[in-house]
Amino acid sequence: MKKALFVLLTIGLALFLGACNSNVESLPGGPSGGGGEDVVYNWGSPGAKLNLKEDTGNYPGRSLELSKCPDIKGKIGDISLYGEIVLFAKLYDEDENEITAKDNGLAQFSILTAGNTDWNDKLVDTPNLKSQTDLSGSPITGKKGTPGILVVQGSYKQDEYAKGKVVFIEVQKLTFKPKTSDVTLDTTYDNGSFIAVAGNKITFKNAMYKDAAAQYVFPTDWTTSYLTGKTLNISFRIEGHDSHLVQQSPSDNSGGATESKTEAEHQIHIQAANSNKNDYNGENPGSSNGNVGQKYITLDSTKDTGWTDESKSGTIKVPLNDLIAAANKNSNSSGSSPFTFNAIRIVNNGTIWNESKDGETIKHIRCRSYTLVINSVSVK
Repeated sequence: MKKALFVLLTIGLALFLGACNSNVESLPGGPSGGGGEDVVYNWGSPGAKLNLKEDTGNYPGRSLELSKCPDIKGKIGDISLYGEIVLFAKLYDEDENEITAKDNGLAQFSILTAGNTDWNDKLVDTPNLKSQTDLSGSPITGKKGTPGILVVQGSYKQDEYAKGKVVFIEVQKLTFKPKTSDVTLDTTYDNGSFIAVAGNKITFKNAMYKDAAAQYVFPTDWTTSYLTGKTLNISFRIEGHDSHLVQQSPSDNSGGATESKTEAEHQIHIQAANSNKNDYNGENPGSSNGNVGQKYITLDSTKDTGWTDESKSGTIKVPLNDLIAAANKNSNSSGSSPFTFNAIRIVNNGTIWNESKDGETIKHIRCRSYTLVINSVSVK
């Protein structure tokens, strides 16, 4: 990617003649965030269709000035106020045919401050785009500045158009979601390139439970006595992605049954842990372990998390007494030694299991590659 890619970022777009006020005031709730509502920039449907051929770089990009959006809800503040930035767009090839998931289109977006043309000074980690799918990015930790420019990019090289290459991007809606807490995650371990952690976002890359884990360390005032008897609430969202089926091999088919129905799901393990990254309890909470251990959470289960397909989100609720008991039982690293419970580990399951139900076999594929966004972590 060329560093000088965005020489065209400050060019005004003739598509937008309606004047809008420049929105630079802080959200209600002050600089700490958490008190504001979504800020939404809506270009409508059809939206702002950008022709990437007008940029001659190796990874061409175009931009939209947010203050010129024809429909703005809310007033934008510093990027540090937000936990998630969501873009909905359509992708098109050279012949203006929409690019579907089966094609090889690649596109991405990010946010810059007003008047900025330096890609290295972006405010948001760059997520890939899929046509007609809400995709979110997270503010880069420590970044400051008021969002002023939306940047979108396509994957082709100039004059090398082919089916699936992104040549036009139609931007419809951009949403800034305020933080509900300052969630910062970290990588606990990675036995290869199975995980990427940035801010409040975990991207699993063909990861199973043995491959990688992320960690959330509790605030210092979340002592064991404070946590006792309460529930850990984790608000989350899963980004849209391609088929789960291609991420598994035939050898993964545990049980050897021939399925008559296939279901895809996302399951994680929540483990009691310590901030030292060594102590954790990842045992199966069966009778052999005193019914104490990790929690299995099927994220896209309406019963378990309140998940809805429309929002692709839900809330994980874990009784903290169960995790405290797991920490008091033993650590997988130090054997039977209890440890101080001041963190949780998040591990992707990624396995397959066959369920016999009503005369048919249901093959459950637990996805190995997806992005999990943690919007908030609270105790109630």
